[in-house]
Order: sequence, then structure tokens, then C-alpha cells
Amino acid sequence: MVSIKGFVWKESYSVGVSGIDEQHKYFISLLNEAESLAKGKVSGDEAERVVRSLEAYARKHFDTEEKMLESIKYPKLKEHRFAHLELIEKTAIFYDRILLGGIDIKKVADFMEAWFKTHLMTHDHEYAEYIKKYGTVPRKSFFWFLK
Repeated sequence: MVSIKGFVWKESYSVGVSGIDEQHKYFISLLNEAESLAKGKVSGDEAERVVRSLEAYARKHFDTEEKMLESIKYPKLKEHRFAHLELIEKTAIFYDRILLGGIDIKKVADFMEAWFKTHLMTHDHEYAEYIKKYGTVPRKSFFWFLK
């Protein structure tokens, strides 16, 4: 099981697409790393590395998810993309503030965890319902590049 401070992955969090669920689980592991680092004294370089890795993986995941949503003609894709852009913009602000010494990794980890939980349980579950209702599940080959 993957967890973040009491947030334990459960099957009820699944969006019904194994490739996306696996990406969500990996993102949780990155959040765990950030949380773990936050418990000790973290250098600016280490905080910078963690924020960059969270941002890079979020971008990869968002790209995958958005392409999948395009492939199934998801009607709320524009709104979903906007939610993704909001996180990327916030991550850039965190990165700048870390470089300037104005924020610690704990605040970043806490924000990312809260954003992830909310996004997963609202936006992602909306498209999961769309997939269930219309039976538009992406082909397994869609996720060939995740391995």
C-alpha cells in the first residue's frame, strides 16, 4: 500500500484505468519522499530537487491523462486541463520561493498532498464515471510507454 500521512491508497480511489492508477500511486510515493525529507533538515538543493521531481512527474502524468481524455472525447477536458495548469503554476511559484529561501519543503508537501486528494476525488472521479457510463476505456496499448 502507498500512503501519505494517513492517506492510504484504496481501490475506491481507482479511476478504473490501470495505467493512470499506477501513475497516481507513483505520485503518492514522490509525496511520501517530500514528506519524509520535511521531517529532517533539508538543504535548499534537496528541496529544489524534490519540487522539480514532483513537477516533472506531474507534467508527465498530466500529459498522459489529457491524451487519454482526448482519446475518449471527454467533454470536460478543458476544465480538467485548467486544474492541471493551476498545479503546475503553483509548483513554479514554490520552486521560486525555495530558491529565495522563503518556503520550506513541508509547506510544499502539505499543499501537494491536499491538491492531489481533492483533484483525485473530484476531477479524476468525474472522468471515471464518464468512462463507466459510456464504456470508453482506453486500449491497454495506450499506456505502453509507462513501463
